[in-house]
Amino acid sequence: MPAVMLGYDVPLNILNQAAAGRAFAFTVDAGRPKGWTGSGGIAGAKVSVSYDDGATWKSAKVLRKDSNSFRALVLHPEAADTNGFVTLRTEAWDAAGNRTVQTITRAYALK
Repeated sequence: MPAVMLGYDVPLNILNQAAAGRAFAFTVDAGRPKGWTGSGGIAGAKVSVSYDDGATWKSAKVLRKDSNSFRALVLHPEAADTNGFVTLRTEAWDAAGNRTVQTITRAYALK
């Protein structure tokens, strides 16, 4: 099964919060399920963030770290300009066109 699996390394505090009104960066890892024997390389990734549970979206800047990892950079607005949470939408794909789109509503809070 050529599924693309996503994992996240998001530097949050113990309350699952990130600072509002500041630049923020996190890592997205995209790989294959255990036992996959085809090509493991991921061709690209796209990350978007929402501060209103997905009603509107803003694209994050995404930089490649290695063949399967990407660094997402966002500028969180002030907490008063949001619902207090960040919703993530991540899309990753391989050269053959296999892709995964994942949305995590209220992935973390803003403080």
